Amino acid sequence: MLIVFEGNTQNRPYKAVWVDIPQATYDINKWQGGLGVFPDCNLTNIISILTQTKVKSIYGLGTATISNIPAFLSVTQIYRAEVDMLQYIDNTDPPIWIENKSNQNNQTLGNCPSSKDVLNHHKNHCLKLKK
Repeated sequence: MLIVFEGNTQNRPYKAVWVDIPQATYDINKWQGGLGVFPDCNLTNIISILTQTKVKSIYGLGTATISNIPAFLSVTQIYRAEVDMLQYIDNTDPPIWIENKSNQNNQTLGNCPSSKDVLNHHKNHCLKLKK
């Protein structure tokens, strides 16, 4: 999705995009809160569910400890902006077919998905992309 949506695609050869069980973005800051992918999750819960090792590998943080969320957001700000597919989608893009038939879509811990696999590929990502 990032390759197809980033930049103006009018002169690119892509005719359509098909995504199966996608993430809406790798900017996990946009997964949290009222307008996010998971309205009832906060970034602390998301990092805990994904595990610090996974989050650190996504952002190339190595052995750093994510105990200070504002510092984490500051350190990852540039990279998060680069991999935010949601910001690139516009009316110049080809049609997109989004599908998520995962049986895990209704698993929750309270109102926040309880496992990293569910959190990564929950139906909410598809709904955010559709919007």
